[in-house]
Amino acid sequence: MSEIVKVLPNFKKFNDYIKNVKSGTNPIMLSGLTDVAKVHFAYSTYFYAEKPICIITYNELQARKIIKDLQYFCDDVAYFPRREILAYDYLAESKDISLDRIRCLNSIYNKKAKVIVTTIEAASQEIVSKETLYKNIFELKQDTSINLDDIKRKLTELGYERKDLVEEVAEYSIRGGIIDIAVSSKKGIRVELWGDEIDSIREFDVESQRSTDKIKKAIIYPATEFVLENSLESVASKIEKNCADSTRLTEDIEEIKQGNYINKIDKYFNSFYNNKQTILDYLKDNFIIFLDEIEKIKARSENIVKDNANIVKTLIEKRKRST
Repeated sequence: MSEIVKVLPNFKKFNDYIKNVKSGTNPIMLSGLTDVAKVHFAYSTYFYAEKPICIITYNELQARKIIKDLQYFCDDVAYFPRREILAYDYLAESKDISLDRIRCLNSIYNKKAKVIVTTIEAASQEIVSKETLYKNIFELKQDTSINLDDIKRKLTELGYERKDLVEEVAEYSIRGGIIDIAVSSKKGIRVELWGDEIDSIREFDVESQRSTDKIKKAIIYPATEFVLENSLESVASKIEKNCADSTRLTEDIEEIKQGNYINKIDKYFNSFYNNKQTILDYLKDNFIIFLDEIEKIKARSENIVKDNANIVKTLIEKRKRST
Protein backbone atom coordinates (compact mmCIF):
# COMPACT_ATOMS: atom_id res chain seq x y z
CA MET A 1 0.00 0.00 0.00
CA SER A 2 1.25 3.51 -0.88
CA GLU A 3 2.46 5.68 1.99
CA ILE A 4 0.11 8.48 0.92
CA VAL A 5 -2.81 6.10 1.44
CA LYS A 6 -1.55 5.03 4.84
CA VAL A 7 -1.39 8.58 6.14
CA LEU A 8 -5.06 9.50 5.59
CA PRO A 9 -6.48 7.80 8.74
CA ASN A 10 -4.41 10.31 10.74
CA PHE A 11 -6.96 12.97 9.75
CA LYS A 12 -10.27 13.16 11.61
CA LYS A 13 -12.17 14.51 8.58
CA PHE A 14 -11.14 11.50 6.51
CA ASN A 15 -12.22 9.09 9.27
CA ASP A 16 -15.58 10.88 9.53
CA TYR A 17 -15.96 10.65 5.77
CA ILE A 18 -15.24 6.89 5.72
CA LYS A 19 -17.70 6.40 8.58
CA ASN A 20 -20.38 8.19 6.54
CA VAL A 21 -19.60 6.10 3.49
CA LYS A 22 -19.83 2.85 5.45
CA SER A 23 -23.14 3.93 6.99
CA GLY A 24 -24.60 4.58 3.54
CA THR A 25 -24.85 8.36 3.79
CA ASN A 26 -25.36 9.89 0.34
CA PRO A 27 -24.79 11.98 -1.58
CA ILE A 28 -21.49 13.24 -0.21
CA MET A 29 -19.93 16.31 -1.85
CA LEU A 30 -16.13 16.57 -2.00
CA SER A 31 -14.73 19.88 -3.20
CA GLY A 32 -11.39 21.64 -3.53
CA LEU A 33 -9.49 18.54 -4.69
CA THR A 34 -7.03 18.56 -7.58
CA ASP A 35 -7.32 15.85 -10.26
CA VAL A 36 -4.59 13.78 -8.62
CA ALA A 37 -6.07 14.30 -5.16
CA LYS A 38 -9.50 13.13 -6.41
CA VAL A 39 -7.99 9.86 -7.61
CA HIS A 40 -6.07 9.50 -4.33
CA PHE A 41 -9.28 10.04 -2.36
CA ALA A 42 -11.31 7.66 -4.51
CA TYR A 43 -8.79 4.83 -4.18
CA SER A 44 -8.46 5.42 -0.43
CA THR A 45 -12.24 5.17 -0.18
CA TYR A 46 -12.11 1.76 -1.86
CA PHE A 47 -9.31 0.69 0.47
CA TYR A 48 -10.74 1.86 3.80
CA ALA A 49 -14.46 1.44 3.12
CA GLU A 50 -13.70 -2.05 1.75
CA LYS A 51 -16.15 -1.67 -1.11
CA PRO A 52 -15.50 -1.53 -4.86
CA ILE A 53 -15.78 1.85 -6.56
CA CYS A 54 -16.82 3.20 -9.95
CA ILE A 55 -15.72 6.63 -11.15
CA ILE A 56 -18.01 8.20 -13.78
CA THR A 57 -16.47 11.10 -15.67
CA TYR A 58 -17.52 13.40 -18.52
CA ASN A 59 -15.51 12.13 -21.52
CA GLU A 60 -13.12 9.42 -22.66
CA LEU A 61 -10.02 11.61 -22.51
CA GLN A 62 -10.63 12.33 -18.82
CA ALA A 63 -11.40 8.65 -18.20
CA ARG A 64 -8.02 7.63 -19.66
CA LYS A 65 -6.28 10.22 -17.49
CA ILE A 66 -8.02 8.94 -14.35
CA ILE A 67 -7.05 5.36 -15.20
CA LYS A 68 -3.42 6.38 -15.65
CA ASP A 69 -3.42 8.13 -12.26
CA LEU A 70 -5.19 5.19 -10.58
CA GLN A 71 -2.53 2.77 -11.81
CA TYR A 72 -0.13 4.41 -9.36
CA PHE A 73 -2.22 2.86 -6.60
CA CYS A 74 -3.75 -0.21 -8.24
CA ASP A 75 -2.97 -2.37 -11.30
CA ASP A 76 -6.46 -3.86 -11.44
CA VAL A 77 -8.45 -0.98 -12.95
CA ALA A 78 -11.29 -1.89 -15.33
CA TYR A 79 -12.51 0.46 -18.04
CA PHE A 80 -16.07 0.36 -19.37
CA PRO A 81 -16.05 2.30 -22.67
CA ARG A 82 -19.09 3.55 -24.52
CA ARG A 83 -20.49 1.38 -27.28
CA GLU A 84 -20.17 3.13 -30.60
CA ILE A 85 -23.66 3.32 -32.11
CA LEU A 86 -23.61 3.97 -35.84
CA ALA A 87 -26.38 5.12 -38.14
CA TYR A 88 -25.25 2.70 -40.86
CA ASP A 89 -24.28 -0.94 -41.28
CA TYR A 90 -20.69 -1.89 -40.57
CA LEU A 91 -18.60 -4.95 -41.24
CA ALA A 92 -17.12 -5.32 -37.75
CA GLU A 93 -17.21 -3.44 -34.49
CA SER A 94 -14.06 -2.56 -32.59
CA LYS A 95 -13.00 -5.78 -30.95
CA ASP A 96 -11.03 -3.94 -28.24
CA ILE A 97 -14.10 -1.96 -27.15
CA SER A 98 -16.27 -5.08 -27.15
CA LEU A 99 -13.73 -7.03 -25.09
CA ASP A 100 -13.20 -4.20 -22.60
CA ARG A 101 -16.94 -3.98 -22.03
CA ILE A 102 -17.60 -7.69 -21.52
CA ARG A 103 -14.49 -8.09 -19.33
CA CYS A 104 -15.78 -5.31 -17.11
CA LEU A 105 -19.32 -6.72 -16.92
CA ASN A 106 -17.99 -10.20 -16.13
CA SER A 107 -15.74 -8.85 -13.37
CA ILE A 108 -18.74 -7.07 -11.83
CA TYR A 109 -20.84 -10.22 -11.98
CA ASN A 110 -18.22 -12.51 -10.43
CA LYS A 111 -17.41 -9.84 -7.80
CA LYS A 112 -13.75 -9.50 -8.83
CA ALA A 113 -14.05 -5.86 -9.92
CA LYS A 114 -12.35 -3.45 -7.52
CA VAL A 115 -12.01 -0.15 -9.35
CA ILE A 116 -14.00 0.76 -12.49
CA VAL A 117 -13.79 3.90 -14.61
CA THR A 118 -16.42 4.85 -17.18
CA THR A 119 -17.99 7.87 -18.85
CA ILE A 120 -21.47 9.32 -18.49
CA GLU A 121 -22.16 8.31 -22.10
CA ALA A 122 -21.29 4.66 -21.43
CA ALA A 123 -23.25 4.74 -18.17
CA SER A 124 -26.30 6.11 -20.01
CA GLN A 125 -26.37 3.51 -22.77
CA GLU A 126 -28.85 0.68 -22.47
CA ILE A 127 -27.38 -2.80 -22.36
CA VAL A 128 -28.74 -6.31 -22.04
CA SER A 129 -30.06 -7.13 -18.57
CA LYS A 130 -27.89 -8.99 -16.11
CA GLU A 131 -30.40 -11.86 -16.01
CA THR A 132 -30.21 -12.34 -19.80
CA LEU A 133 -26.45 -11.93 -20.08
CA TYR A 134 -25.67 -14.56 -17.46
CA LYS A 135 -28.49 -17.04 -17.98
CA ASN A 136 -26.25 -19.42 -19.98
CA ILE A 137 -23.04 -19.42 -17.94
CA PHE A 138 -21.95 -22.88 -16.88
CA GLU A 139 -19.40 -24.65 -14.73
CA LEU A 140 -16.96 -27.33 -15.79
CA LYS A 141 -15.90 -29.54 -12.90
CA GLN A 142 -13.42 -32.37 -12.72
CA ASP A 143 -14.83 -35.91 -12.42
CA THR A 144 -18.29 -34.90 -13.66
CA SER A 145 -20.04 -36.02 -16.84
CA ILE A 146 -20.90 -33.63 -19.67
CA ASN A 147 -22.89 -33.72 -22.88
CA LEU A 148 -20.62 -32.49 -25.69
CA ASP A 149 -23.51 -31.24 -27.84
CA ASP A 150 -24.82 -29.28 -24.86
CA ILE A 151 -21.38 -27.71 -24.29
CA LYS A 152 -21.17 -26.67 -27.97
CA ARG A 153 -24.61 -25.08 -27.77
CA LYS A 154 -23.82 -23.20 -24.57
CA LEU A 155 -20.48 -21.90 -25.89
CA THR A 156 -22.19 -20.63 -29.04
CA GLU A 157 -24.91 -18.95 -26.96
CA LEU A 158 -22.20 -17.23 -24.89
CA GLY A 159 -20.59 -15.82 -28.02
CA TYR A 160 -17.67 -18.22 -28.55
CA GLU A 161 -16.75 -19.14 -32.11
CA ARG A 162 -15.61 -22.64 -33.00
CA LYS A 163 -12.16 -22.92 -34.65
CA ASP A 164 -9.78 -25.73 -35.54
CA LEU A 165 -7.20 -24.13 -33.23
CA VAL A 166 -7.81 -21.53 -30.53
CA GLU A 167 -5.68 -18.46 -31.25
CA GLU A 168 -7.73 -15.54 -29.92
CA VAL A 169 -10.12 -14.73 -27.10
CA ALA A 170 -13.74 -15.87 -27.57
CA GLU A 171 -12.76 -18.95 -29.60
CA TYR A 172 -13.09 -22.63 -28.76
CA SER A 173 -12.00 -25.87 -30.36
CA ILE A 174 -12.76 -29.55 -29.92
CA ARG A 175 -10.05 -32.00 -30.93
CA GLY A 176 -10.79 -35.58 -30.01
CA GLY A 177 -11.23 -35.61 -26.24
CA ILE A 178 -9.85 -32.10 -25.67
CA ILE A 179 -11.90 -28.90 -25.43
CA ASP A 180 -9.96 -25.61 -25.54
CA ILE A 181 -11.74 -22.35 -24.61
CA ALA A 182 -9.98 -18.98 -24.84
CA VAL A 183 -11.46 -16.97 -21.97
CA SER A 184 -9.03 -14.05 -22.44
CA SER A 185 -6.39 -12.95 -24.93
CA LYS A 186 -3.72 -14.76 -22.93
CA LYS A 187 -5.43 -17.50 -20.95
CA GLY A 188 -7.51 -20.47 -21.97
CA ILE A 189 -9.24 -23.40 -20.29
CA ARG A 190 -8.30 -26.89 -21.50
CA VAL A 191 -10.68 -29.72 -20.65
CA GLU A 192 -9.54 -33.31 -21.17
CA LEU A 193 -12.28 -35.91 -21.43
CA TRP A 194 -12.37 -39.61 -20.73
CA GLY A 195 -15.48 -40.68 -22.58
CA ASP A 196 -18.10 -38.18 -21.43
CA GLU A 197 -16.38 -37.51 -18.08
CA ILE A 198 -14.05 -34.59 -17.36
CA ASP A 199 -10.70 -36.18 -16.54
CA SER A 200 -8.77 -32.94 -15.95
CA ILE A 201 -9.00 -29.17 -16.34
CA ARG A 202 -5.97 -27.00 -16.94
CA GLU A 203 -5.28 -23.42 -17.81
CA PHE A 204 -3.18 -22.90 -20.92
CA ASP A 205 -1.28 -20.12 -22.63
CA VAL A 206 -3.16 -19.12 -25.78
CA GLU A 207 -0.01 -18.00 -27.60
CA SER A 208 2.21 -20.99 -26.84
CA GLN A 209 -0.67 -23.51 -26.48
CA ARG A 210 1.13 -24.99 -23.45
CA SER A 211 -0.88 -26.20 -20.47
CA THR A 212 -0.06 -24.51 -17.17
CA ASP A 213 -1.91 -24.79 -13.86
CA LYS A 214 -4.25 -27.65 -13.08
CA ILE A 215 -7.58 -26.53 -11.62
CA LYS A 216 -10.60 -28.35 -10.18
CA LYS A 217 -13.31 -26.31 -11.90
CA ALA A 218 -13.91 -23.42 -14.27
CA ILE A 219 -16.88 -21.14 -14.84
CA ILE A 220 -17.40 -20.05 -18.44
CA TYR A 221 -18.69 -16.48 -18.74
CA PRO A 222 -20.04 -14.66 -21.83
CA ALA A 223 -17.55 -13.69 -24.54
CA THR A 224 -19.87 -10.91 -25.78
CA GLU A 225 -22.51 -8.65 -24.27
CA PHE A 226 -24.84 -9.47 -27.16
CA VAL A 227 -26.21 -12.70 -25.74
CA LEU A 228 -29.61 -13.34 -27.29
CA GLU A 229 -32.68 -12.89 -25.11
CA ASN A 230 -35.01 -14.62 -27.61
CA SER A 231 -34.62 -16.73 -30.74
CA LEU A 232 -33.59 -15.05 -33.97
CA GLU A 233 -36.93 -16.06 -35.48
CA SER A 234 -38.73 -14.21 -32.69
CA VAL A 235 -36.50 -11.14 -33.17
CA ALA A 236 -37.13 -11.14 -36.95
CA SER A 237 -40.88 -11.40 -36.37
CA LYS A 238 -40.82 -8.45 -33.98
CA ILE A 239 -38.80 -6.33 -36.44
CA GLU A 240 -41.30 -7.12 -39.22
CA LYS A 241 -44.15 -6.08 -36.94
CA ASN A 242 -42.60 -2.86 -35.59
CA CYS A 243 -40.73 -1.46 -38.60
CA ALA A 244 -41.95 -0.02 -41.90
CA ASP A 245 -41.43 -2.35 -44.83
CA SER A 246 -38.52 -1.66 -47.19
CA THR A 247 -36.01 -3.51 -49.36
CA ARG A 248 -33.31 -2.89 -46.74
CA LEU A 249 -35.57 -4.25 -43.98
CA THR A 250 -36.14 -7.48 -45.90
CA GLU A 251 -32.39 -7.89 -46.40
CA ASP A 252 -31.73 -7.19 -42.71
CA ILE A 253 -34.26 -9.79 -41.60
CA GLU A 254 -32.77 -12.43 -43.89
CA GLU A 255 -29.29 -11.75 -42.51
CA ILE A 256 -30.57 -11.93 -38.93
CA LYS A 257 -32.31 -15.25 -39.57
CA GLN A 258 -29.04 -16.61 -40.99
CA GLY A 259 -27.22 -15.65 -37.77
CA ASN A 260 -25.47 -12.51 -39.06
CA TYR A 261 -27.06 -10.24 -36.48
CA ILE A 262 -24.30 -8.50 -34.48
CA ASN A 263 -24.12 -5.43 -36.74
CA LYS A 264 -27.93 -5.18 -36.71
CA ILE A 265 -28.38 -4.95 -32.95
CA ASP A 266 -27.93 -1.18 -32.70
CA LYS A 267 -30.48 -0.60 -35.46
CA TYR A 268 -33.10 -2.93 -33.93
CA PHE A 269 -32.06 -2.93 -30.27
CA ASN A 270 -35.62 -2.81 -28.89
CA SER A 271 -36.59 -5.81 -31.01
CA PHE A 272 -33.64 -7.84 -29.74
CA TYR A 273 -34.13 -7.02 -26.06
CA ASN A 274 -37.26 -6.54 -23.97
CA ASN A 275 -35.37 -6.29 -20.69
CA LYS A 276 -32.78 -3.53 -20.76
CA GLN A 277 -30.57 -2.03 -18.08
CA THR A 278 -27.51 0.23 -17.78
CA ILE A 279 -24.21 -0.52 -16.11
CA LEU A 280 -25.56 1.36 -13.07
CA ASP A 281 -28.06 -1.47 -12.57
CA TYR A 282 -25.14 -3.89 -12.47
CA LEU A 283 -23.34 -1.72 -9.90
CA LYS A 284 -26.14 -0.52 -7.63
CA ASP A 285 -26.05 -3.27 -5.00
CA ASN A 286 -22.41 -3.04 -3.97
CA PHE A 287 -20.44 -0.17 -5.54
CA ILE A 288 -19.58 3.31 -4.32
CA ILE A 289 -20.17 5.69 -7.24
CA PHE A 290 -18.03 8.80 -7.76
CA LEU A 291 -19.18 11.53 -10.16
CA ASP A 292 -16.21 13.48 -11.48
CA GLU A 293 -17.02 17.14 -12.31
CA ILE A 294 -20.81 17.04 -11.92
CA GLU A 295 -21.45 20.17 -14.01
CA LYS A 296 -19.43 18.81 -16.93
CA ILE A 297 -21.27 15.49 -16.62
CA LYS A 298 -24.59 17.36 -16.73
CA ALA A 299 -23.53 19.30 -19.84
CA ARG A 300 -22.35 16.12 -21.56
CA SER A 301 -25.64 14.38 -20.69
CA GLU A 302 -27.58 17.13 -22.43
CA ASN A 303 -25.38 16.77 -25.52
CA ILE A 304 -25.89 12.99 -25.50
CA VAL A 305 -29.66 13.50 -25.73
CA LYS A 306 -29.14 15.77 -28.76
CA ASP A 307 -26.69 13.34 -30.38
CA ASN A 308 -29.10 10.43 -29.95
CA ALA A 309 -31.92 12.47 -31.47
CA ASN A 310 -29.73 13.17 -34.51
CA ILE A 311 -28.91 9.46 -34.89
CA VAL A 312 -32.63 8.57 -34.78
CA LYS A 313 -33.36 11.30 -37.36
CA THR A 314 -30.61 9.97 -39.65
CA LEU A 315 -31.93 6.40 -39.39
CA ILE A 316 -35.49 7.52 -40.17
CA GLU A 317 -34.34 9.51 -43.21
CA LYS A 318 -32.24 6.62 -44.42
CA ARG A 319 -35.15 4.23 -44.06
CA LYS A 320 -37.41 6.60 -46.02
CA ARG A 321 -34.90 6.75 -48.87
CA SER A 322 -34.73 2.95 -49.03
CA THR A 323 -38.51 2.50 -49.38
